[in-house]
Formats: sequence, structure tokens, C-alpha cells
Amino acid sequence: EGLPHSSQVELRKTFEAFLGEVYFGQMLKAMRRTVGKPAYFHGGMAEDIFTQQLDQVLAESLAKTAAPEWTGPMFELFALSRR
Repeated sequence: EGLPHSSQVELRKTFEAFLGEVYFGQMLKAMRRTVGKPAYFHGGMAEDIFTQQLDQVLAESLAKTAAPEWTGPMFELFALSRR
């Protein structure tokens, strides 16, 4: 019933990566909005682009380490709805 075990594992990894990156990406974006740009020593557009890329890498890293703990129940509900 359902997907083979290897497909189920791959689906879970994809599910965790997607939810983790979306969640942590939005969290980092919201945190950045609370801090204004400095009056001096701001790198301009290059710094803005670097910050966006840094946040993307941080979101991916956080998703790999922390997402499985809190996406487990969500994945179970997702898997039940697919049956």
C-alpha cells in the first residue's frame, strides 16, 4: 500500500527540505526587516545580494538539521491524505 520504502524516504526528505527552507527562509527575511541599514559602511546592492544568498544557505542548513524534528507530524498528515 502506498509508495515503496525508498520512494517514501525520498518524498520525506524532499518534504522536509521544502518546508524547512520555506519556513526558515521566511523567518530570516522577517528578521532582516527588523534591522535597518547602517548610515555608513553599507555595501550597497552587493551587500544586499550577498545577504540574500547567505540567508538562502542558512535556511538550507537549518532545514537539514532542524526540520526533521518538527516536520514529522506534518509529513504523517500529508502521507495519510495521499492514501
